[in-house]
Amino acid sequence: MAQYKGNTIDNYGGSLVIHFTAIATPDHAKNGLNAVPFAYSEAQAKAKEFGGKKFHNNAYGGGIAFNTTKDVEACIDKYGE
Repeated sequence: MAQYKGNTIDNYGGSLVIHFTAIATPDHAKNGLNAVPFAYSEAQAKAKEFGGKKFHNNAYGGGIAFNTTKDVEACIDKYGE
C-alpha cells in the first residue's frame, strides 16, 4: 500500500488500484448513493486514458486498476483534487 497526494494505492495481484473517488468529480462523488453509478462511470472514462480498467473483487469494490505507478500518478495529477 502506498500513498500519493492523499490517495491510497493498493497492490492486488500486480495491479495498482485506486478508489474511483480519487479521480471522480468531487460533486458527483459526494452527492449520495444516487450519484455513485454516474461518478464511477465518469472515473472509468478518465482512467481509460491512462490504461485504467474497472477493478472489483470480494475485498475491494469501486476500484480502478492500472499497470504502472507512472500511470496512476499521471491520472491522479490530471483528475484528482
